[in-house]
Amino acid sequence: MEKWLMVLVAGLLVAAVVLVYMWRRRRVRPIPPPAEVAAPEVKPAEVAPLPPSAPVPQFFELTTADHRLVRLAFNKTFTTLGRAPDNDIVVNDLFPGYESVADHHARVELRGDLVIIEDLNSPTGLFVNDRRTGKNLLRNGWRVGLGEAELVFRTAGLGTAPLHLADTGERTASPAPRQAPSFAALPEGAVIGNQYVVIEIRHESPHLNTYIVENLSPVRRCAQCGYEENPVDRNLCVNCSASLSEALPYYPHYQIKETDDSSLLAVESQLVGLAHPAALLPRGVLDETPYGEIERHYVIEPDAPRWLAATTRVPQKVTEVLAWGEQLADGLAYLHQHHVTMGAVDAWRVALDGPQARWVDFTLCEHVQEDERAVRFAGDVVGLMSVLYYLATGQRDYTPQQAATLPPPVATLFERGLHLKNFQSASELVAALQAASVEVRRPSSMDLRVGRYSDVGCMRALNEDSVLTLEMTRIRRSIGEPLGLYAVADGMGGHAAGDVASALAIDTLARKAISELWVDYLTDSETLPDASVWLKAAIQEANQAVFGRRRASTSDMGTTIVAALVCCSKNKVTIAHAGDSRAYVINQAAIRQVTTDHSLVQRLIQLGQLTPEEARTHPQRNVIYKNLGDKPRVEPDVTEITLEPDDRLLLCSDGLSGMLSDATIHRIVMAAGSPQEACRRLVEAANEAGGEDNISVIVVQLEALG
Repeated sequence: MEKWLMVLVAGLLVAAVVLVYMWRRRRVRPIPPPAEVAAPEVKPAEVAPLPPSAPVPQFFELTTADHRLVRLAFNKTFTTLGRAPDNDIVVNDLFPGYESVADHHARVELRGDLVIIEDLNSPTGLFVNDRRTGKNLLRNGWRVGLGEAELVFRTAGLGTAPLHLADTGERTASPAPRQAPSFAALPEGAVIGNQYVVIEIRHESPHLNTYIVENLSPVRRCAQCGYEENPVDRNLCVNCSASLSEALPYYPHYQIKETDDSSLLAVESQLVGLAHPAALLPRGVLDETPYGEIERHYVIEPDAPRWLAATTRVPQKVTEVLAWGEQLADGLAYLHQHHVTMGAVDAWRVALDGPQARWVDFTLCEHVQEDERAVRFAGDVVGLMSVLYYLATGQRDYTPQQAATLPPPVATLFERGLHLKNFQSASELVAALQAASVEVRRPSSMDLRVGRYSDVGCMRALNEDSVLTLEMTRIRRSIGEPLGLYAVADGMGGHAAGDVASALAIDTLARKAISELWVDYLTDSETLPDASVWLKAAIQEANQAVFGRRRASTSDMGTTIVAALVCCSKNKVTIAHAGDSRAYVINQAAIRQVTTDHSLVQRLIQLGQLTPEEARTHPQRNVIYKNLGDKPRVEPDVTEITLEPDDRLLLCSDGLSGMLSDATIHRIVMAAGSPQEACRRLVEAANEAGGEDNISVIVVQLEALG
């Protein structure tokens, strides 16, 4: 045994020597000094060694005039760089371009895990990766220019204490001077307002630059009201006082516009302070002079949207277009109340994100005088109607023949808005869109076709999932009005724990539905309670039941849950969930995940640290931070959607979504002849893919009967 251990240690030592040799060959420029001239000796000053508890030093790499690589290390909170001998890092005449280095040129700050370099008003400027800057984040391998002298920032466990190099009398010609325009885009990593760091230069021009930036300080988003500016040390939301105990910190991204001419951003600056859910309005302004004498003006905006109406696929479903129109018209009415016109409305100024639509790009907005408001606001309304018509038909120009292909209430709406042009205000348009939406969505008679399937899978001995499908259909005056409650619970905790938890949650939901919803429904469907309030209360009761059983049995039982209440009389579906069991809406065109997993990997995806593909194989993909039974109270996420005829609502445990991609689920469901066949095929496909967990699925299809 000792012989094998010695062989192993010897092998590791040899490998380490080879790796160090290869590393040094990669890091040092392979240009030797001239053969006839001996390389001058570089002597470090006498510096006390770093104490054992000191952090791993950062260092700069510089190349001397005779092509040798020198590393200058530092580990202080603040480190100065310059020509003067009292600097922590002295850039002297061994280095090309040292003449352009100021006596005290720049300062480096170690701020937690961040390394930030700041210009000390040097006459020749600070550059990062050849772009001039005033204050900049540093990352491994980035080039730093002190005037014409170039350093490379490194972070590693190698290096020495700061060096002062002896004068050898050798000189080489300085490199060509850097040329920075008087107003140029800042480099990646530049720090703006001591709060934002540039992560992408999205656009640059002679007088206007646009960046994507990241907040240097983490924040927490409130799940209750959506407020995103809560400091990480707060326990309650600043806006609504809801608990932030389950809100994970993250670094938000914003878009920042920068100009040297404040008039270019004057209108957007005046919009700061306005807020509406259907408008991504500017959120702040600041002015600073990062270097030189030119003051730069900034407008901070929400991060640029991913999808614009001008680039989305058309035509879209009429019901979705009407819903988007209501939001946009309401946002337009809000701007008009503050005497602001959009200027020129087109599809490039509308962002679409699933069921949500927002106004973007306020560069053409204007504050209008009272005598101009009626005409200018009416122009905004016509512009919005043109965008909605394009989304509904795929055509940019209105024609009565094309409009006639739409449902009659919608055709009448567009005739009034684009042909007669007699909407007097955005508020009037909101009411008209709501009325058309009600008419279009009004079902003649509907039915629910349901499939359900639960399987133990290939790797488990016990099925800890539980499934509930509970529906009732009443037909009166020849109109069918089904009401259904559907739920999938994925238990955790092993034998006599996970299966008990999931069954307890499902049974609690079923008893509450029968004693409350069903009685009210049979009495009068118009008196049904608010679905989101009822579903939250039902899941809270289920949580208390599981939590009580867990404490009584001293086990670690718990369960995820996803539940949907389908009310055809009101033409809506309310979905609540806790954990990583999911809900999807599927139709011929696409599959859309409605819920967001309460899991570690989902948070890493949201923070940009993981891709959905990587999440599927991540070793901690099963770690969740919200479930039933873990705490006395639970706050499920609640979402309300509209289910159109021939749409499918799919609820499933992670035994299905973890085995099959969304594209595969979509293909199988749409190819199946019935919801029950879809469930069976999905479970078979998940087992063929490995069946690593219990698999449960419900498919609900809304079918129009006439």
